[in-house]
Amino acid sequence: MYYNNRSVLVFFERVFLLLVNFCFVYQSAFSEDVADKKTYDSKFDSLWSRNIFISSLSNDGNWVVIGELYDTKENVFHLMNIGDSSCHMVSSGRFSSFSTDNNWFGFISPGNKLEVYNLKDDSTRTWDCINSYFFSPVGDYFAAESRGQGNCHSMIVVNLNNTTTSEMKGVVDFEWNPVNGILAANLSDSSGSQVVLYDSETHKRKVLINSSASNYSRLQWTYSGNTLVFLEQTGGNHLLHHYNVSDSILTTNTPEMYNPYPDSLVIIRTISVSDDGATMIFSCSNKSDYQKQESMEVWDTGEPWIYPRLKKLYGFQRPLYLIAWDVLSGKLYRITDDDTPDALFNPNFLDALVYDRLIYEPEYKQDTDVDLYIKNYRTGRKALIVCKQYIYPGFVKLSPTGRYTAFFKENNWWVYDSESQKTVCLTVGLGLHFEKIDDSPIYDKEPYGNPGWTENEEYIILYDRYDIWLMTPDGSKRLRFTQGSEKQIQYRISLNLIRYDKDYKRSLYVPSSLVFKINSGIILEMTGDDFNTGYALLKEKSEPQTLVYGPGKVEDILMSSDRHTIVFKRSRYNESPAIYALNMVSKEIKLVYQSNKRLSDFDLGRDTLLGSRYRQNGSFSGALLYPAEYDPAKKYPMVIFIYEKNCGFVNSFRPPSDYEYVGFNLLRYITNGYFVLLPDIEYTIGEPGISALKSVTSLVNKALKEESIDENRIGLIGHSFGGYEAAFIATQTKMFKAVVAGSAITDLVSWYHDIQGNGWDTEQMWRMENQQLRMGGSYYDLKRQYRRNSPLHNVEKLDTPLLLWAGKDDYNVNWDQSIYMFMAMKRLGKKGKLLLFNDDGHSMMKPENKKRLSEEILSWFNYYLKEGGSE
Repeated sequence: MYYNNRSVLVFFERVFLLLVNFCFVYQSAFSEDVADKKTYDSKFDSLWSRNIFISSLSNDGNWVVIGELYDTKENVFHLMNIGDSSCHMVSSGRFSSFSTDNNWFGFISPGNKLEVYNLKDDSTRTWDCINSYFFSPVGDYFAAESRGQGNCHSMIVVNLNNTTTSEMKGVVDFEWNPVNGILAANLSDSSGSQVVLYDSETHKRKVLINSSASNYSRLQWTYSGNTLVFLEQTGGNHLLHHYNVSDSILTTNTPEMYNPYPDSLVIIRTISVSDDGATMIFSCSNKSDYQKQESMEVWDTGEPWIYPRLKKLYGFQRPLYLIAWDVLSGKLYRITDDDTPDALFNPNFLDALVYDRLIYEPEYKQDTDVDLYIKNYRTGRKALIVCKQYIYPGFVKLSPTGRYTAFFKENNWWVYDSESQKTVCLTVGLGLHFEKIDDSPIYDKEPYGNPGWTENEEYIILYDRYDIWLMTPDGSKRLRFTQGSEKQIQYRISLNLIRYDKDYKRSLYVPSSLVFKINSGIILEMTGDDFNTGYALLKEKSEPQTLVYGPGKVEDILMSSDRHTIVFKRSRYNESPAIYALNMVSKEIKLVYQSNKRLSDFDLGRDTLLGSRYRQNGSFSGALLYPAEYDPAKKYPMVIFIYEKNCGFVNSFRPPSDYEYVGFNLLRYITNGYFVLLPDIEYTIGEPGISALKSVTSLVNKALKEESIDENRIGLIGHSFGGYEAAFIATQTKMFKAVVAGSAITDLVSWYHDIQGNGWDTEQMWRMENQQLRMGGSYYDLKRQYRRNSPLHNVEKLDTPLLLWAGKDDYNVNWDQSIYMFMAMKRLGKKGKLLLFNDDGHSMMKPENKKRLSEEILSWFNYYLKEGGSE
């Protein structure tokens, strides 16, 4: 299928929104004829932004803030009026936000100036020396941290209607009550510390506690706003305070309440509070030997994990114990114990999931298998739910009330009911993939997902490869309410839409699920196998109604609080991102902001898909991108960019640039007379290199049916795992005239015995046996396969010039892997180079290194694919 982006691109096509009984026409963003397109020159690079994103949307849907990111100059934001698409402000700054009442927009400009813009009359007020600020829940006030002379910190509270200002000196931190105009503040000066409540309406201040010897921290309001909790540190002791707003009672626990080891120093690490404020769950840790700086480390083969990983577990991750404090009764309950020292919990539930993460170790997987128990911490009753359950994120979730535990095991979803104490397999017998079929792990493939439940826990919501299912927790009903498999369109509930929702943000910190009100309408994301994308509206379990769908990537959606306005971003590799607004009431859809308008004047190529996105009958798929100003009578070189599934890069926009993390930019090559091929690689377990070789060479042969590609001028490039694949393929075929391998694994044998550093502190073995390398077993069981798929062990067959690059701060793939390959090439007299960056890591982060790497790689390909490569 050919898709010509240089001609008229009709992204918005006429569709009917049956639910609200209207239709609209999508207008083309680019209406120039191919003949009018200009030749691109790299001198224009500095004009373009790298990307844009929707930062925030006002509650009434009238205003949107669009952030714009640049490579070589300061990032900016645009304050846009959606009604007339007018831009009211372009500025660099931070902490931009709207007030809840839709009257104000604030941001901190360079020089720490807080600017508050009146959205009603276009006036602006400015406050100096502001580090941070927050609007009140109603929106008529803001509180800000101000830095005065001598670096003295204070808090100012400003009434935006009349600019009345109150100030408190020595404020360390502060938090608005989530439902009213009350501020909690932590103050400290030479005389001591205190926690106060400040009423922004009455200007009254109430001191909750003060001390000349203590420090206070971690101010936290409950979700309902009726309780404030905070931590006190006095000497070596940690105390928890609980203040009930309605009855004005301050309750404090003591170290003796929770420390059974009087001679040890116990510190409170984490604090969680139930929504009603009645229960606090906190973790305590003892200062252990693992936290000390030692002159010698003891690595014992009998331990379940290597020393660095155990040090992190006992020093930071696993608490000495987890405690629930019933504030009203004053009772404390131990949640974890010696047999089950780890837990997943929600402070609103009396039940917690407890386990021992080390029970089956060592397993050499990304995460661990555990025996999962449910424990009522008040009664102490503990019941086994499932044995040997994988606990990687997404595999285990609690229902909204905590009654049900959903877990993914053996490629099926199961639900345990704590009331009936029964377990049901929900998805058995459907013959569908609820596991990600393209996921790299050999075992424990991730589920497509369980985003949440419907109201009253009537249905659990589950994803298969294409569709969304509703299933009752007892398994009696299984309803599919999308028809994605028939259309090869994947449907998903848009979580991006609710990314600022407080319920959603709270769910990220606990293992319980969200509640989705389907009858009120939810937005679904659509992704087709042909890389078309869009959004649909689902309501009352009826067939989803398409809102927008077509070529390119549609993303970054937000909806106004009144549900009348939707904003979203659309882009493609050769179409700069644009922001659109859909008015759900007036039926109007419009362009709000187009980034890089002048870039559309240039010819940026076109593309075609080769084969099906998902392999059928041994065929391989990919995307072929044509050079700008393509002339079928000419011959062009081609570069293949590889990793795993790269075909989707047709929906990833990056402007022509030399500032790339991995030194490769699609439009840089397209505008310099190159075809670019983006393959999707299919893998056979135990043969990662051979699989890449077969997929890539097969797809190259398919691409060569395009007679304009010069088969004698083909290059190959990859980074990280793609760098490994590129280096291996270079040793197996003479198809390529030049190859680039960045941050590459070159010796599977030595890398198998390596570890990740700089905080990762885990073995690389699990990545080899059960993850991206897909070897399927230990080196000691599969020595022949490890060597057969290792670039270094095949270097004698290398006849292609190979450029290697790595960063010396790479803790993901140690840079000595590139050294090994280079030394072998040097010893054998092979053509090649090694670029080592002294102050960068796995990818280039410093602008000067990005530019140097990009220029070196383009020069490498130009030399061998355009200039002939003569010495």
